[in-house]
Amino acid sequence: MASSRTILVSTPKRWCASLPIRRSPSRSRGPLLQLSLGNIPPQPSEPSSTSSWVRPMRSRRTADGGWARTKVGGLVPRRIRKLRGGPRRHKSSGNARNRPAAHGLRILRIADIPRDRAGGVHGYMTMSGEALRQRGHEVQFMFREDLASWPRYGGLRRLIIPLVLPIRGALAQRRSPRADVVEIHEPLAAPYSFLASRSRGALPPCVVLSHGLGERLWQETKRSARAAGWRVPLKSRLLVPLTLVLPSRYGLRHAAHVVVLSSEDAEFVRSELRVPSWRVSCAPTGVTQRFFAAPPPTPDASGVRVIFVGTWIERKGIRELCAAWERLCAEDSTTTLTVVGASAQEVNGRLRSEQGRVTALPYVSQDDLPAVLARHDIFVLPTWFEGMPLSVLEAAASALPCIVGATCGNLDIFPPGDPAAHGGILIAPRDSVALASAIRQLRDDPQLRVALGGRARQRARHFSWESTAEYLESAYRRAGNRRHTAGATSQVQGRGPA
Repeated sequence: MASSRTILVSTPKRWCASLPIRRSPSRSRGPLLQLSLGNIPPQPSEPSSTSSWVRPMRSRRTADGGWARTKVGGLVPRRIRKLRGGPRRHKSSGNARNRPAAHGLRILRIADIPRDRAGGVHGYMTMSGEALRQRGHEVQFMFREDLASWPRYGGLRRLIIPLVLPIRGALAQRRSPRADVVEIHEPLAAPYSFLASRSRGALPPCVVLSHGLGERLWQETKRSARAAGWRVPLKSRLLVPLTLVLPSRYGLRHAAHVVVLSSEDAEFVRSELRVPSWRVSCAPTGVTQRFFAAPPPTPDASGVRVIFVGTWIERKGIRELCAAWERLCAEDSTTTLTVVGASAQEVNGRLRSEQGRVTALPYVSQDDLPAVLARHDIFVLPTWFEGMPLSVLEAAASALPCIVGATCGNLDIFPPGDPAAHGGILIAPRDSVALASAIRQLRDDPQLRVALGGRARQRARHFSWESTAEYLESAYRRAGNRRHTAGATSQVQGRGPA
């Protein structure tokens, strides 16, 4: 006849948290647990090999320094032996890349840029996001308007917005289904990556997306200042390391995965920041097909037309462009320059003596940009720091020969071994003389312009948003499954697509 029984069992301390039991005040034989087993049949004297009863085991230290397991206490049901403290852990499903393609992900992408801004970061996010949607994923965005409206700019915003971001992200998660992965632009990622790495799965994993590493940008800014003979302001020397360099380092090191746009950035993350290779992926910029539809430019007897597309800031090489343009204008009166991305006031402040031959277009939509590029003969971007510039690929797809700075993602588009074979001319960063010489060479040789333009268009066909989305999807799935071996491969294979 069954009877209610209560027994005392000596068991490891870590079991106590998971069992509906109370700890005995006695400490003479370790933590004694009082189990109320209810109505159970009488306990057998000794368990058989097929019995559902087992005698608990306890590890103890031996005299020679080893370990031995001994039976302690009375018999208990076999199922109690399998209980462990803490949350139940399921077996990993293997490499996340091997999951079925039909398993769509919910992705939240966050960047502190205006929602309607025209630029490389915004274009990368929106167009790669659309390609991810076409692959069956659900993509949501959080831009500057969704984070905070104050402070507007500067180091104070770089300090405050990363702290606000986890709260905004949590509120966004309450209004919609929980995201499988959160992608955050590099300067904002430190607080969220800290919380996500310690949340035991309560927060979605953090993927840091860098459009040019902040630490490398700061190094190149100081190098450029020394080359130009001017001193970085004291305010920048104090605030940039605190609000940009250190947070970026922490976010990159503690993120579930890191995505960069160029091979140089990937190598820096692996070698300088000591991030394992299997946590680093390279997802190059893509280009839309409408740029390939425009006919190649034809030589114009009225003169050579040069175009610059990019933000009118120092790291884009505007100082070198202005110096080179003054040299060219002294030699030739027919060459013209179009600046897309700057107002006439900004451009004329740098090129006052050449206003009649310089056209400034503050904004050109993506729908109109192919036609604007088709009306020019040479594309220039003498940048000394980049991720992988979207404007270079769009110009190459439009069959324009490209003169670009030999740095970062430009080296993935035009490999330095023979850039002319891929339609580009690489110049040393901060070298206005080399820039003027390259423009002069293409200005005086129409056949070379046409040949380089054709090769550039063929090179641009290797970069597509579909490929970018594939690389990003692989990175997201890796972030969701961090049990990787050290020998797992990354997406970085040489310089750019084959």
